[in-house]
Amino acid sequence: SGGALPPFPNLPDGEFDLPKIEAKLGEIKTKFQDQREIILATQATIKYERLVHIMDVCIRKGFDGIALAPYTPPDAAAAGGK
Repeated sequence: SGGALPPFPNLPDGEFDLPKIEAKLGEIKTKFQDQREIILATQATIKYERLVHIMDVCIRKGFDGIALAPYTPPDAAAAGGK
């Protein structure tokens, strides 16, 4: 199994850097070829269209078992989620 990746920063226009995300997922898939599950930790304010774009990238890279979880910033997680 893998582990959590750090958050991907948005591009200056606020959009996701889909090519960078796709490249990283490709690297992960190369290391864990049998892995099909992925958990996307997202903020509640994510726009549906943006989420679908990320899910499409996951599927293209062979991660078709997609689950969603709430995103907790690292400093909040260290403080017990508060």
